[in-house]
Amino acid sequence: MVKGVLLLIIIMVGGLWLIIRPGLFIVPPMEDVPKGTVFFYYDRPRSLPFFSSTDSYCLQTIGEVTESCRIATVAGLGGIRQRTLFTLPFSEWLLERSLPTVQR
Repeated sequence: MVKGVLLLIIIMVGGLWLIIRPGLFIVPPMEDVPKGTVFFYYDRPRSLPFFSSTDSYCLQTIGEVTESCRIATVAGLGGIRQRTLFTLPFSEWLLERSLPTVQR
């Protein structure tokens, strides 16, 4: 009986996870965001990994991380900000998880 209830709970949590498809978007400290932040949001586009950041976006689009690319990426976060469930303080560990393996 307990195993059945536990399995049902796991299935429900897994289904909810698939429906809301959450993600973390990490913004490192910079001029516009001095302390940095992490957005925990729902409805992550399938093209974005669970851990995403301004730096990973810049590396994918222009091949390097620049302050102007970071600022432009933050300015384009409107969709993610509208779907944000909550924010967390900046974490270097999370930022490292968002970068391609070659960059770590």
